[in-house]
Amino acid sequence: MSVFLASAERHPDRVAVKCGADALTYAQLDAASSALAARIQRRTDEPARPLAILLERSCDMVVAALAVLRTGSSYVPLDPGAPAARLAVVLEDAAPALVLTTARLASELPAGQEVLLLDAPDTDPATDTTSPRPVTIGPETRAYIIFTSGTTGRPKGVEVTHGNVVRLFTETEPLFGFGPDDVWTMFHSFAFDFSVWEIWGAVLHGGTVVIVPGDVAKDPARFRALLRDERVTVLSQTPTAFGQLIAEERGHEDRLAVRSVVFGGEALRFSDLAPWIDKYGDAAPELVNMYGITEITVHATHRRVTAADLEQDRSLIGRPLPDLGIELLDEDLTPVADGETGEIVVTGPGVALGYLGRPDLTAERFVTLTGADGSPLRGYRSGDLARRLPDGDLEYRGRRDTQVKIRGFRIELGDIESALAAHPDVRQAAVAVKEFDGERELAGYVVPAGGAAPDAARLRDHLLALLPAYMVPVAFQVMSELPMTVNGKLDR
Repeated sequence: MSVFLASAERHPDRVAVKCGADALTYAQLDAASSALAARIQRRTDEPARPLAILLERSCDMVVAALAVLRTGSSYVPLDPGAPAARLAVVLEDAAPALVLTTARLASELPAGQEVLLLDAPDTDPATDTTSPRPVTIGPETRAYIIFTSGTTGRPKGVEVTHGNVVRLFTETEPLFGFGPDDVWTMFHSFAFDFSVWEIWGAVLHGGTVVIVPGDVAKDPARFRALLRDERVTVLSQTPTAFGQLIAEERGHEDRLAVRSVVFGGEALRFSDLAPWIDKYGDAAPELVNMYGITEITVHATHRRVTAADLEQDRSLIGRPLPDLGIELLDEDLTPVADGETGEIVVTGPGVALGYLGRPDLTAERFVTLTGADGSPLRGYRSGDLARRLPDGDLEYRGRRDTQVKIRGFRIELGDIESALAAHPDVRQAAVAVKEFDGERELAGYVVPAGGAAPDAARLRDHLLALLPAYMVPVAFQVMSELPMTVNGKLDR
């Protein structure tokens, strides 16, 4: 919080956040979040319990997140587009004291859920000057809980601290030179950890974050117009989304003001950047590939992409951020030989607290290693594979388990398989990643539970009631039995 308050004091009249025609200066954002924090404290005095936020894309999202942090609590970002069943599971596990939302969205919440309505008729942030009670916030104070896909079909909440977030920007600022003149976009879902980078990267440096409306994010032509009109300088994208922007860019002769494009969320194929580099070169804007996961606070590595990389057929993710370490280990957590493939284990102050209410899983994935000086070193087992090249760069080699990334979303195939198997006409189910027209997509395989097999439309409707749309396979195949390996495991 102290970093934001310093930004607000230095740049009171600068625009902090914009969404469409709405905008808030730093002074207005400070006042609005302070007033909302006081409202929260009048309703609950349990900072140890998180507070969930369920809002459409708007300036209020940033106001709400800051207000929660000012109370000493942590926020749980929820996606209004998620199925009601999934929201209910997240709320059951998070057990928030309140959900900050609107009257319309509150109707989608489970019965009995305590809410605080931001659009209540008797509230006016512009005239409410109430200040919240002061609280103590330290580096180890929990800042947010983001739920990611889980192997058992149940998402798991990752607990991230203020210290985790602040050091992310302390370590990356020298690499990018972020400052108050930068304009960022919040392109991704609030419930996706890329939003942490997009919102706080702008606000903690005194810049502006432009909240991209959902319909604009899905329309490359309108999104490019937003980038042009808002003179965006820092753009964060998954490679899939940027590919759509590249296709749109071909029809424009003018040049955008973007100075940094940051890739994350899925493997980057360098050759796909050729049309962009043909127009812009590789220096203005700079192109940066960053590997990361929610459990290590968004980003762990950094690598500049140049025109010379276009011929690369390897997925290079660079080197760890200055305060992080990356160990490549085998299944026994023993370092692999130079040049060999091992599991990425990230160490250092970016490693999150663990999984909310899941001590067994936390102990399994958040491990203690022995540092070079013999001291204990906490690390996170990512499940990702990589090998270290002679020049020190890391080459990403895929997943160790059934977790995949599709269009930037991290997905446990087991999550979808559990939902598919819950269909009354399905006896067994499996999901795999396949290529359709050159794009990585999900494919579902089902063994009928006797009688006629369910058709694709019924399976799709069943999954859409349980899972986000990005987790629903694009194709289904009915099989008499699922294929197995000689070890009796599913042969994907």
